[in-house]
Amino acid sequence: MLPRRSTGTAATFLTISLDRTAPTPLHRQLYQEFREAIVSGREAAGTPLPSSRALAVELGVSRNTVLNAFDQLLAEGYVIGRRGSGTFVTDGLPDNLLWIRSTQEKAAHRAARG
Repeated sequence: MLPRRSTGTAATFLTISLDRTAPTPLHRQLYQEFREAIVSGREAAGTPLPSSRALAVELGVSRNTVLNAFDQLLAEGYVIGRRGSGTFVTDGLPDNLLWIRSTQEKAAHRAARG
């Protein structure tokens, strides 16, 4: 596994780790890193994603790799694109994710109560 690296392009976003030896494609690994940062709440609504060009250079991957990851995040409702402004974390998480999260939180609460 490669050492974790800061993107440097969006200082508040996240540190990205890509494993070039893993069977998971690089665009999927990148998608998962961004998704986890958003779902966990580490990244607030409105946080800009780094530029796809700058991120591709920083990570040493093709821009298509980054664009594929961003496209998946967009398709699933985790980010929104603003023409001429960039891509940002959405104000709300996708409905099905909120339901899953709520169910998990309820189960954890029940388990904690004994």
